Amino acid sequence: MVSIQEFIEELRTKSTKTTYRAGVYAFLDWKYGRQRAERKASPEEMDRYEDLVAQYLATGDDVPGDLRKYAASMQEIPPKTAAIRLTGIKEYLLVNGIELSERETRLIRSRMPRGGTQTTERDLTPQVLQTLLTHADVKGRALILFLMSSGVRIGEAVQLKVSDIDLERDPAVVHIRAEITKTRRARTTFISHEAVAAVREWQKVREAYLESASSRNKGLVAQGIGSVKTREDQRLFPFATHVAQSMWRTILKNADLAFLDEATGRHQHHIHQLRKYFRTQMAISCPVDVVEAMLGHEGYLTSAYRRYTIDQLAEAYKKAEPMITLQLPSTEIHQVEQAIRKEMAGQQQTIMHLVVKNEELERELKTVKGFMEVVAANPDVLVRARKK
Repeated sequence: MVSIQEFIEELRTKSTKTTYRAGVYAFLDWKYGRQRAERKASPEEMDRYEDLVAQYLATGDDVPGDLRKYAASMQEIPPKTAAIRLTGIKEYLLVNGIELSERETRLIRSRMPRGGTQTTERDLTPQVLQTLLTHADVKGRALILFLMSSGVRIGEAVQLKVSDIDLERDPAVVHIRAEITKTRRARTTFISHEAVAAVREWQKVREAYLESASSRNKGLVAQGIGSVKTREDQRLFPFATHVAQSMWRTILKNADLAFLDEATGRHQHHIHQLRKYFRTQMAISCPVDVVEAMLGHEGYLTSAYRRYTIDQLAEAYKKAEPMITLQLPSTEIHQVEQAIRKEMAGQQQTIMHLVVKNEELERELKTVKGFMEVVAANPDVLVRARKK
């Protein structure tokens, strides 16, 4: 039998691993009841899932019948989410030698939720973006401007290293490595002057963020939740995709723009719209094949890079840059600068507090060690102290 962990380790990308693991867990939750206390499973809960899946495979239950019932149970779940969950468990069963026939697959598919209800998006206009930026912190502003001016996928952005971005070039160049792209093909894109300024401000406090984050998540790591954060993290945006999405939702809420679709209950402004905004705005004055190549769409990559040099792509980007430049009014720029200074002061204060606290702990530890050395050298000290 192939365990869940062994199955996950065979997959290529981090996002696929996360998605397929969630699919297997969701099926087992449906079959045996929810096993997780939180969104992420702890090590003990992961072991419980392994035991349950071994039990399921050993009992020889009616797998096609279970999958039909499982599909029918997901009617209140968005169709795409339901399809992803079903794919995860089907792929896991396949590696364990359980393959569904065409007829069985068709019957299961017929019970899946229909794709009739979709979230109605609200337009992401320059005015909306300006409002969001005035309610975002330093890292939020940097991420929003980076995404909307580069067309980079959020999953790619949080894997880019600082060394992948050349801020000294005009326009600033973003080298997207093949191993972090959806298509497994490297590509080059660029960011605007506004994004460069925001990224530089973020880099001023990035180390302080890592210092603070590494202290905050130690408790989670001890429980098997989350990954260890260190100051040596080389990523420009050293946090996970779900953290970026949570940050986006917080910004929407603070800006009074957290509109929910009545039918689906989902946000009508989502972070992927920044990529759509890039595509729409750039296409106004930039060749479509160049825009699609910068977006990383299959089919355009080879032809565009064969027809244009990097310098020509950069020139095309510069000509179209006004289309993705927000040109914040001076009053809003002042608000942004004030917010940046306030946040930097807060970060610095936090660091100083941690330094002072660390020094206090070191002094206390030194005192304790000194006392222990005295006791070790003179065991009768404690006896005399008790008599007194």
